Amino acid sequence: MSQWNQVQQLEIKFLEQVDQFYDDNFPMEIRHLLAQWIENQDWEAASNNETMATILLQNLLIQLDEQLGRVSKEKNLLLIHNLKRIRKVLQGKFHGNPMHVAVVISNCLREERRILAAANMPVQGPLEKSLQSSSVSERQRNVEHKVAAIKNSVQMTEQDTKYLEDLQDEFDYRYKTIQTMDQGDKNSALMNQEVLTLQEMLNSLDFKRKEALSKMTQIVNETDLLMNSMLVEELQDWKRRQQIACIGGPLHNGLDQLQNCFTLLAESLFQLRRQLEKLEEQSTKMTYEGDPIPLQRAHLLERVTFLIYNLFKNSFVVERQPCMPTHPQRPMVLKTLIQFTVKLRLLIKLPELNYQVKVKASIDKNASTLSNRRFVLCGTHVKAMSIEESSNGSLSVEFRHLKHVATSHQNPDKVEKELEITIPRNTRAALYLLRTLVQWWEQHCRWLCLLQAADLALTPSFLSYKMASCSPAPRRVVAGPKRDEACESPRQCTKHVATSHQNPDKVEKELEITIPRNTRAALYLLRTLVQWWEQHCRWLCLLQAADLALTPSFLSYKMASCSPAPRRVVAGPKRDEAFSSRLPIQTSLELQRPLAFDSEIIREEGCHMVTEELHSITFETQICLYGLTIDLETCSLPVVMISNVSQLPNAWASIIWYNVSTSDSQNLIFFNNPPSATLSQLLEVMSWQFSSYVGRGLNSDQLNMLAEKLTVQSSYNDGHLTWAKFCKEHLPGKSFTFWTWLEAILDLIKKHILPLWIDGYIMGFVSKEKERLLLKDKMPGTFLLRFSESHLGGITFTWVDHSENGEVRFHSVEPYNKGRLSALPFADILRDYKVIMAENIPENPLKYLYPDIPKDKAFGKHYSSQPCEVSRPTEKGDKGYVPSVFIPISTIRSDSTEPHSPSDLLPMSPSVYAVLRENLSPTTIETAMKSPYSAE
Repeated sequence: MSQWNQVQQLEIKFLEQVDQFYDDNFPMEIRHLLAQWIENQDWEAASNNETMATILLQNLLIQLDEQLGRVSKEKNLLLIHNLKRIRKVLQGKFHGNPMHVAVVISNCLREERRILAAANMPVQGPLEKSLQSSSVSERQRNVEHKVAAIKNSVQMTEQDTKYLEDLQDEFDYRYKTIQTMDQGDKNSALMNQEVLTLQEMLNSLDFKRKEALSKMTQIVNETDLLMNSMLVEELQDWKRRQQIACIGGPLHNGLDQLQNCFTLLAESLFQLRRQLEKLEEQSTKMTYEGDPIPLQRAHLLERVTFLIYNLFKNSFVVERQPCMPTHPQRPMVLKTLIQFTVKLRLLIKLPELNYQVKVKASIDKNASTLSNRRFVLCGTHVKAMSIEESSNGSLSVEFRHLKHVATSHQNPDKVEKELEITIPRNTRAALYLLRTLVQWWEQHCRWLCLLQAADLALTPSFLSYKMASCSPAPRRVVAGPKRDEACESPRQCTKHVATSHQNPDKVEKELEITIPRNTRAALYLLRTLVQWWEQHCRWLCLLQAADLALTPSFLSYKMASCSPAPRRVVAGPKRDEAFSSRLPIQTSLELQRPLAFDSEIIREEGCHMVTEELHSITFETQICLYGLTIDLETCSLPVVMISNVSQLPNAWASIIWYNVSTSDSQNLIFFNNPPSATLSQLLEVMSWQFSSYVGRGLNSDQLNMLAEKLTVQSSYNDGHLTWAKFCKEHLPGKSFTFWTWLEAILDLIKKHILPLWIDGYIMGFVSKEKERLLLKDKMPGTFLLRFSESHLGGITFTWVDHSENGEVRFHSVEPYNKGRLSALPFADILRDYKVIMAENIPENPLKYLYPDIPKDKAFGKHYSSQPCEVSRPTEKGDKGYVPSVFIPISTIRSDSTEPHSPSDLLPMSPSVYAVLRENLSPTTIETAMKSPYSAE
């Protein structure tokens, strides 16, 4: 059954979630008509490959044309009209950006898988229950009911205002009629009667004015109460649901309902404001002693204006949090120089605001963060909001081409304080000298090409020039009275750059120019400084970590070029301590965390890695409407800035922990003292990672195993877990953290065994003890698949058989990692796996997938080729070669179940033994040598 057919069979509450994300991203009609074709394409790969995305987009339009031709024969006029409209929209929306359609369809398919997984999960976790409680739904209905009641009340006061206007006009007419009567007529009985009528009208007018103002006051009070309690709470709940959805939870919805409430309230308040203005006009035309309008109108108008301001400020929200198109499942993790998208929405939909509201984006505006690094946004960071930006007609704006770059800052004093080190004075002097020189150099950038041409002993590992950075054209300066002549073309500059000389005098002679003396002095100074710098390269890492005011267009650091071992210099009488080896810094044993440029900065206890540094993107706009000027500002959820994809897993762990632990959207110093998370909530989020990223969540047995791995508990209903335990401390006896282990498994599933995981054939998270308990009573050849606990990103299978004397034996193959699975699909490995035991003929021991599913029935549809058969030597291929095949094979000795002797651990290399002696006591090593050695 196709994925789309499964979606159509879901309950109505899940179908509503599906309807929401298709409504604003991709037409559901296309998903329905081209369901099988869409599911057969690799949209995720296309989202990172422009050529592939272009081909798929063209094929999508071709498929759509074929469907259009089919329905044209059926004369279905409505469907024909919709398909033509959709085709036009697709061409307009994705023209010139085919990767965007691949990202959109990939996200839609992923959301479908997540919803299907959620529908198949029998138990909801605490977070999901809290988001879907009956009290929340009841409050939503109450808000909508009260907003509708306020709208009706304002319509009633509108009628009252018109009645007052008519009554006042009639009174004014009668009053002027009396004024024009003759003096004799004024003493008549008719005149007296008319005066009494005017008095009654004036009393009625006064009563109606007071009544109208009383109703308006009541409306203002009800609106104030609604906005400051129920509506604000509803908005905060939506933001919380958005947080949870960003980390893989249920898709958040309800924004359209909120927009309807905000828009109706805004329309009501503006209408009420106009009514108060009309009352002022009426009072200006006619007033009297005790007139309530001058006494109450000003205060009411002030309150209404305040409510309008407050309503607009709450209505400006981030509809879709910042996300890189290349990593749609990891929102709020942004890589420098990589574009990301973010979508803003104004929940007050008024036609007058279309294309009139311009939004400006900035980063870390007036924000206090833990980071020493500063960033600026590049790309189009000012855009106008429009109704056409969204398919559901909301007033929104989407930034699609933003990217951030690191800016320079800091000084040596701050570096010393932040890194808790003392920089030698000569290093500080060199730093100051280099910074001053760089500033001068940038001002005289037109000489850059000529100095590049001289190739003046500038070490490539330290300096990296780019011709593009030299915007002014370099000039040829000819000795004598002849005027300067600019280079005629970039080719001439390229020719000069290719000319390599070491001496400035030779450069002058060869290029027939005169280099100004200050340039030559700067050149000499720079060359000397670079030589000094290379000799003291051990400080380069620390200065890189400090991000020290070195213009990116001029300097380019690379950690790999720093060959001498860096040293830590401690203030005080203690001597400098060099790293114990010249191995790469990441493997140095004296550091508890790796040191890398823009990666994890070394500090003492209480410090933070860059993946724990939170930043915020701020969006500002100004609304001018009906004489009001309102400044609006909103912020994204905290984001983590990385400079290398290798930092993505830890950055995503930070995003998960933050959004699980707090609903505060602007606590940028959260990791100063990160709170613990309840184990039940955390495991629920872990299941979401699997359902959103690889299409199938975790069941209670799998979650229990994870709980046991994290704590000593066998249940995940109680207990708390610290941030360090989750992401920073190594698992007992392992060289990696829990999160690193789990992330490696996610990556393995996504890239190599996804179909098997989605079908539910991989038990995955099961301990060795539980594994043997499950298999011991099963038929020989029964096996199960589980993830390795000792290897990162490894999967293994264990099968059961019996010895000649009836003893139950268990065999586990060495775990398969990404490298091995790249050469041979896992399903083919299970089919072709052979075992040689006691020099017998190789045979496949895998017969039944636990509990009793025939292997070929479970995995047959996933086999990628025919079964491998070893050719005879006489059989030749097409070109005369004997065909060869890969066959996974293991050799099992008859005594394999017996304990290994201590000699199996020997011999060890001196370096391995030295590491053991450094970390373990001699007694522990001796005990291990004498005990049975159990390999996975």
